[in-house]
Amino acid sequence: MSDDEKDLEIALLRQQLRIVERRQERGPHIRRWQKVPLAVLADRLKKHSQQAKEKLDSTALLFRPATLITWHREAVRRKWTYQQKRKPGRPSVDPEIEGWIVKLAKENPGLGYDKLAGELRKVGFEVCPTTVKNVMNRHGLPPAPERNKQGRSGRTFMAHYKQQILACDFFT
Repeated sequence: MSDDEKDLEIALLRQQLRIVERRQERGPHIRRWQKVPLAVLADRLKKHSQQAKEKLDSTALLFRPATLITWHREAVRRKWTYQQKRKPGRPSVDPEIEGWIVKLAKENPGLGYDKLAGELRKVGFEVCPTTVKNVMNRHGLPPAPERNKQGRSGRTFMAHYKQQILACDFFT
């Protein structure tokens, strides 16, 4: 018997004894986290040993060898068929970043999506203009020209100061 076989056999026996040491009213009911080490050790012993069936029969004291192998198959199956339960698509925007976007958009009505993304980049948040647009749409904030309620556009400026501009032109 090689040293690897001995080590695996000892580890399998010790794991089984740890389970037996727990006091229960009826036979040992073990959870998945207890089954996995037993199953892995039994599988390794089966692979390393030349007389695998006899080794498992003599070593597996609490459970039948077929049960240990079934647990191993179940663990392997779970590993390869495990699917995370998450929503499809991109992950949502962090609420902190979303708050910053809304705050900056309200405080700076003249800044568009690109400029807002640039300002956020200066603060340390990597956000693309499309994300800024989506967040603003979600919060009911219109684009920069529509948000600019004070009329800071060139056309508004010219309409507001047309008399002064005309007076300066005629004066010179």
